[in-house]
Amino acid sequence: MNIMILFAISGIFALWFGFFAFDNLKMLEFYKDYVFWFLTINIILWIISVLRVYSSDSNSPKESINKAKTFLYNHRIAIIVAFLLMTVSTYFCKPEFRIFADEINLLSDSQNLYEAQECYTTHSVLEYSNGSKIILAAVLDKRPALFPYLISIIHFLTGYRPENAFILNFLSGFLSLILLYYLIQLFWGKYWGISGIIFLASYPLFIRYTNSGGFEIFNMLCSLIFFICLYNFIKNPDATRSETLLLFVPLLAQSRYESVLALFIALPLVFLVLPRKEYSKLSYNFIIFPLLLVAPAWLRLITNNAESWQVDSLEGGFGINWILINTQKALSFYFSGNSNYGINYILSYLAVIGFIMFIYKLFFNKPIYDEKQQIDNKEHFSHKIFWFSVFTFYLLHALIRFIYSWIDLTNPVINRLGIIFLPFLVLMAVYILFEISKKFYYCKYVFFIILIIPYFSGCWSYINIKDSLPYLDFNTCKSFLEKNFLEKSQYILIHYKPNLYTPFGYSSVGYNYYNKPEINNVVKEYFSQNQSKFYLAFQMLDIKTKAPYQNSVIPDELASDNIFETTINNAYILRVSKCVPKQTE
Repeated sequence: MNIMILFAISGIFALWFGFFAFDNLKMLEFYKDYVFWFLTINIILWIISVLRVYSSDSNSPKESINKAKTFLYNHRIAIIVAFLLMTVSTYFCKPEFRIFADEINLLSDSQNLYEAQECYTTHSVLEYSNGSKIILAAVLDKRPALFPYLISIIHFLTGYRPENAFILNFLSGFLSLILLYYLIQLFWGKYWGISGIIFLASYPLFIRYTNSGGFEIFNMLCSLIFFICLYNFIKNPDATRSETLLLFVPLLAQSRYESVLALFIALPLVFLVLPRKEYSKLSYNFIIFPLLLVAPAWLRLITNNAESWQVDSLEGGFGINWILINTQKALSFYFSGNSNYGINYILSYLAVIGFIMFIYKLFFNKPIYDEKQQIDNKEHFSHKIFWFSVFTFYLLHALIRFIYSWIDLTNPVINRLGIIFLPFLVLMAVYILFEISKKFYYCKYVFFIILIIPYFSGCWSYINIKDSLPYLDFNTCKSFLEKNFLEKSQYILIHYKPNLYTPFGYSSVGYNYYNKPEINNVVKEYFSQNQSKFYLAFQMLDIKTKAPYQNSVIPDELASDNIFETTINNAYILRVSKCVPKQTE
């Protein structure tokens, strides 16, 4: 039991380091400097643990390779279907950044993790032609670091490119389809597993965000990996599989804010299910596991304020009173059939019926798996534990999300937060169709036609978020620059959201930062060394009053000449002005 004593000591240290040892400024410094290494160590340990599980089932490396080949061959149809669906979706739904500034901030984090192995979002920067740069302003983003970390790994392999975010989301979408298939076929066979792939791909919401720069699809993938780890541990509860499960929890916690709640499923499960005789086989990974949760704890404490969550106060922005409001909106989102939501609502209704029948049969009647499988009472009990854990995971996610005032899933910008629940809907819809097909075998082919074909005509279509001001602003500004000012070293942008441009290699300064003396002095020195440079000031003006939006007033010390103006929507005009310091005239 020495390992358990060390685990308890490690847990106490983790709590102390994570919550009590340092003030927020010190936590911010440590998180920025060390989260890259936390994640690197965590991923290496988890991969080694996975390989140990895999090798423990084989007698030699050659046998392991042969098993991998056999697995790929046996599931080749699902892999091909998933890859084709992802490829076709990318063709019809052009990858682009859609949610501003969320996706760009993640990209900025990935750039800094790549260039400096530090995690922060660059707000204002001066780029030099020799590749060096001066960061004028930066903040720690509230979003966890795993997604930008993995983009930074792609940067390491291919060189820095903003499009690398789309590569990671393509892989995340592809692997999500494969893992959902794998999970379904464990219980109901390959046909229904492939149907699950097609059901998930029939959601326009899924397709849209596999071709964007956000981390919602990646978070869904992490949840499916967690379920596979859960299943493998519950089915064969040994020390190595328990470590594989636990070591993935800190990674899951770094995929999105709410996913740290998986800790309250995985840790109790290990102590309840792991046989006593296996405790002596636990390695030092078990001791290290609590310390890997320190970085997520730091991030939550640092960014747990009203400004980060964009609310007037934490008390007003979060609360049980929001659950009913947000649940009503979520029901409208999943069941109303509004095409703007990107939801296959027929699957939602099937999922409700399937869930009711599933719960009844699993816990009160008889097994829910394919009757061709030979399942004994012990394995049936393990299935109950597994599905109870999965349902608890989704319930906790729903509760923690719906207490937040911002979670209006009917909002076209916010509805991406409903992606995490799509696998649950597909699982339960597949189950009810599986049960019906047992009585009426050929119905499964009818279901395929009725449920899928009508949705493929619209599943690549674009949910209309192009009306959002940040989207229109960014794309109009970037299009203007690419057409008229390709040489980025000639000018500095002034914009009310300069962070949108820093990951794309622009020198960019915010209106609010420009007036700070310590920043303004650096900019003046930069200009004195580069006499040919000028400013491009981007202003959003109210179409009626012509008043600048977001306090984007050109500083008095700059002489400005308006060079471009266009109407963005029925409320705002975009104006671009070429500016130079007055003292240089």
